[in-house]
Amino acid sequence: MLLFQTAYAQDRTITGKVIDDLSGSGLPGATVTVKGSSSLTGTTTGADGTYSVRLGPGATALVFSFIGYQNKEVAIGN
Repeated sequence: MLLFQTAYAQDRTITGKVIDDLSGSGLPGATVTVKGSSSLTGTTTGADGTYSVRLGPGATALVFSFIGYQNKEVAIGN
């Protein structure tokens, strides 16, 4: 029972928006994956570039990718 509660407490959801640095506009269809997760987890951004992804235990960073752009890895904080 204690292990289940610990694992549950580590689950959380992160939301955000993927934007183009130059124009500031949202990037629809960008891929957001969770690095270090115990399972393959990820999502794609909506029409305005927004996303919501659930983090599992062991998640260490989010990796953002979009065709024609360089991938970007961002560490997950507390």
